[in-house]
Amino acid sequence: MPDSKPDAESRESATMTLAEVTEYIGATSTGSARKTLSRWGVTAVGREPGRGGASLYDREQIRAAKAARPGRGHRSDLEKESSPGSSTSPQSEA
Repeated sequence: MPDSKPDAESRESATMTLAEVTEYIGATSTGSARKTLSRWGVTAVGREPGRGGASLYDREQIRAAKAARPGRGHRSDLEKESSPGSSTSPQSEA
């Protein structure tokens, strides 16, 4: 019996509810946080027990996705314009 309690505690500490995720990523609402998680490709790993149980998300997956996001002012539209074989400089090749 003592073995099951540490597993439950470690599982709880390894997951976050949507409300916790909202605060962690700095979203303005749970709906905004849910959309952000969807864009990042993060899905729920389970649910809290009970009828009104909240979705649970993997804490490490959220940390990794947040760390991998582009920084403030990142222009992703500029990356799409240049192809691997083209030159981005205005100089013509002669």
